[in-house]
Amino acid sequence: MTERVLIVDDDPLILNSLRRTLRRREVVATSDPRAALELLREEPGFAVIVADLLMPGIDGVKLLREALRISPDTTRIMLTGQAGLKDAVAAVNDGRVFRFLLKPCPAETLREAVEDGIRVSREVHEREVREREHYYLATHDALTGLPNRQLFEDRLEQGLASARRNGGQLAVLFLDLDGFKPINDTYGHDSGDALLQAVATRLRGCLREMDVVARIGGDEFAILGLGLHGVNDARIIADKVVRAVAHPFVFPEGQTCMVGTSVGISLYPDHAKEGAELISHADKAMYRAKQSGGARHFVYEASCDLSLRRG
Repeated sequence: MTERVLIVDDDPLILNSLRRTLRRREVVATSDPRAALELLREEPGFAVIVADLLMPGIDGVKLLREALRISPDTTRIMLTGQAGLKDAVAAVNDGRVFRFLLKPCPAETLREAVEDGIRVSREVHEREVREREHYYLATHDALTGLPNRQLFEDRLEQGLASARRNGGQLAVLFLDLDGFKPINDTYGHDSGDALLQAVATRLRGCLREMDVVARIGGDEFAILGLGLHGVNDARIIADKVVRAVAHPFVFPEGQTCMVGTSVGISLYPDHAKEGAELISHADKAMYRAKQSGGARHFVYEASCDLSLRRG
């Protein structure tokens, strides 16, 4: 958010006067309300918009109402020489006007209103930034930057809702690295963390834009494959993952290591219709892949339920 001010008035003399009054701020001025809206669309980040009420084509209330829709963080100030109670109520209710100033407006009054508006805009923007940061921290893995289990399950539920409406298919792939513990034991946890970050990068490269990859915990990852047309589509994703992880990793210190990954696959609606069950089935199928030697994928089947659970 910049601290620029956009002023809109169809009277060139008043427009120049407003510009001079606010000369200490970066001001963009226009006499055309439509041009003002284009500026808000094309150059986001105006802290304050000051608009006249009576203008041809689009009056100030309509202008600020549209400005609210386009740029809700921009503080809106109405400036007019002809206004009754009805106009003031409309401005406040429809345009969410911060200040309603009558002409002729003393320069100091206008400057104070604009500075107050900039402060409000700054506070709103900073609060939104903090909220986005808190949301990101709550829904993403701190080490890899991937979605965490909470966000993965949320995206899975969204995918299931869409698949139920449209009769589509999706797959959950559950991944566990083969041979990761010896990496930590031999090279240390810093190298293990670097390896997990590299794995995350490779997994992203295996997926389509619509798919989701998450770190579930430790050396376990999950992939949500959306818009599939059968088990073969899921197998293609799994094969890409197995091959990508199998390539040697080089640590910053120059050491080279190799790990594999075991992948379990479950499909909606073939294997389950609820998210938790899809994840559970994919986990069981992954265990079967690991029991079979690792570095491969396995599609869930009923016999997976008979496999011994991991200790």
